[in-house]
Amino acid sequence: MATHGVRAESTERVRGLVIDRIFHPSDLTRASELAFIHALRLALATRAELSLLHVDERGSHSAWGGLPGVRDTLIRWGVLAAGCARDEVARLGIKVTKTEFYGSPPVEAIMRHLAERPADLIVLANHRRQGLERLTQTEVAAPVSRLSGTMTLFVPDGVQGFVSPETGELQLAQVLIPVDHRPAPQPSLDAARDLAHTLGIDALHVRLLHIGPDGPFPEVRVAATAGLSVERELSQGDIVDTILRVARHRRADLIVLATEGRHGFLDALRGSTAERLVNGAPCPVLAVPA
Repeated sequence: MATHGVRAESTERVRGLVIDRIFHPSDLTRASELAFIHALRLALATRAELSLLHVDERGSHSAWGGLPGVRDTLIRWGVLAAGCARDEVARLGIKVTKTEFYGSPPVEAIMRHLAERPADLIVLANHRRQGLERLTQTEVAAPVSRLSGTMTLFVPDGVQGFVSPETGELQLAQVLIPVDHRPAPQPSLDAARDLAHTLGIDALHVRLLHIGPDGPFPEVRVAATAGLSVERELSQGDIVDTILRVARHRRADLIVLATEGRHGFLDALRGSTAERLVNGAPCPVLAVPA
């Protein structure tokens, strides 16, 4: 295993992520809570519309009250005062819409919703299902990301995440970016940098991980940015096992992957390889179209 620093090139002004609408589909389970928390915190930072969708394939008309509401969460974070009116949320620059679909398969309903209201970012809960449960539950997260072609944040069930549910505080200091020669890794690095800037992160360390034989490291341009440090690391072994091992060892707060159709990293989140990565990730995973 080899680790090398990456020298910054010319200084570049960072503008942050441009996000007008964040989409979060929820199944109203506790596993979706952390994904909701991340979606709301990102909407607060970007002043984006937060589009929430509940899909109930069985048509049982479950109540939205099963999860913390937007206003209640913002009050808990100290962003809004207790007892404030509903319109105080809009004064923060956040528009919240809630939609419910009943009797439709989740992926079909979600894609129909996205066709009518496209999003710049999708935030999805990823349930860690094993054994028989994997055969009886509908896979939603990976197909939605693949079919939509939209930047997607996967928040695996049981991880800590980089947003505190109690306070809304951020813990985003270490980012791991697996890179290859195709797709181009530049969008992943740019997205990590822009996300940190948008969230007001003062210091971010990015580790570029290339898994393969000795040879030219994938080309990445690193512009000098205040608070950003970048290292590159070359390793060998099974792709998923190596990514997960490095993510745990380096205590990554976020893994960023580039995707590009059927030629994207991990085949654009197709099949068992991507499932192993997202299910085993110790932190959220951001998929960025290259």
